[in-house]
Amino acid sequence: MSRYLIKKEIRQKRKEDEHAWRKEMEDQVDLMEDRLEMGNIITTLFTIMDLSSHLSFE
Repeated sequence: MSRYLIKKEIRQKRKEDEHAWRKEMEDQVDLMEDRLEMGNIITTLFTIMDLSSHLSFE
């Protein structure tokens, strides 16, 4: 195999690895954003429950 073909193959493999790594990082970011959003929703619900416990509906 010529040096040119070997280098070309190495470059292609690096591109594939980089693409896979970027996809994995994007998936991780999406997961973190979902968890943050869920945490914000839960915090809001607990805040509402806490505030409503101080109200009287008499």
